Amino acid sequence: MVSGSSADTISTGKSKMIGKSVTAIKKIGLYKSATFSKKSRIVWYKKMPRGRQPQFVVIGTAHSKGGRLRYKVRDVNRNSKTYGLVGYITARKAYVQETYYESQARAKTKYTLKTKIKSGDFVLKKGKLTTKTITVINPKGINAYKTTKQTGKVTHYRQGQQLTVKRVVHYNLTTRFQLTNGKYITANKQWVKTGLVKMPKHVTVKQGANLYKDANLQKKAGHHYKAKTTLKVIGWDFSNNGTLRYRVAGGYITGNSVYVRRS
Repeated sequence: MVSGSSADTISTGKSKMIGKSVTAIKKIGLYKSATFSKKSRIVWYKKMPRGRQPQFVVIGTAHSKGGRLRYKVRDVNRNSKTYGLVGYITARKAYVQETYYESQARAKTKYTLKTKIKSGDFVLKKGKLTTKTITVINPKGINAYKTTKQTGKVTHYRQGQQLTVKRVVHYNLTTRFQLTNGKYITANKQWVKTGLVKMPKHVTVKQGANLYKDANLQKKAGHHYKAKTTLKVIGWDFSNNGTLRYRVAGGYITGNSVYVRRS
């Protein structure tokens, strides 16, 4: 360890987190130094829904004056005004988590045969750690490949599709899910989620709703749905501000329960 200033202690040792991707699951700040203050804060990242949560790559670690572990990170949120910013964020697991699902070896210490398991979580079966079901949550779906290198695309899975996982496989600083059919897919938590994610099959318009070409509802698609109109839901997405949208034939509509009702 080496002191970077009278306030912070910069770690010079090799951390297992360096090079990994982490995701902010709650509101966090990015700071100029490891000892956080209003003066050193660069920007706030507000809490966002899964799939829109801010991501960072860890490029170092440090400790604050009070001894709290911090990650030195680079913002990797493309198409964002904060893209490329470098600073310090909290390392608390309640606020920041690894972007990819954990490996079998690491998860095995967390679960035992006596542990109460929720649907879709990691379970121990015949002495091996596995998962029951995962759901594709990326609006554009995901591809499946022949190898962990994600080469040799063999199929595409749409949003909402449920898959059965055999094991978790390491690939460099990320992980992949190997499905029971032998194919490999990403284990990125913003693209897939353990368990069953239920999507409404239909929504009924309550007070009238416009159809838009984009999830930010900025470009009208030239159609207005009257009250009591029932629409088939193809998928879901979120605006840049994290507001729910439903994808229907021809575009997007609001997911606000004031205007539409799940059915």
